[in-house]
Amino acid sequence: MKLFGGGRDNLIVNSIMIPASLAIVTFAVQFRSELGRSIIFDSSTAGFIPLLNLILVIIPYVLWRTSTILDDVCLNRIHEIEAILDIRGNRWIREHTRCNIWIKLRRNMWHIVYWFLIGTYVFTAYWLFSHI
Repeated sequence: MKLFGGGRDNLIVNSIMIPASLAIVTFAVQFRSELGRSIIFDSSTAGFIPLLNLILVIIPYVLWRTSTILDDVCLNRIHEIEAILDIRGNRWIREHTRCNIWIKLRRNMWHIVYWFLIGTYVFTAYWLFSHI
């Protein structure tokens, strides 16, 4: 159950930001020699593109992470209300899925995706700075 847009809104933002960032970094790698060198820093201009592209990944990551924190706060309150009313709902579901490896992987999938992209862009920036 997602209460604050951790689901649909996150997918909409990711469907725009992640392909856009991948396309821009691909452009930087493909046209690295045509982009030349920066006059100010005397280094590859293409190397700055993946670093600036981190913004296209970090913004949706922060939005997703904060929405999951809000979801957890709200679900904890729902669990308190369930305990007071002596009903089984979300808490029962969470107890039955807590130990499954697939639920842990599912909850952490976006962490894996975002950190993979961040690491890839930092490595690509290093590679572009060092090979031009």
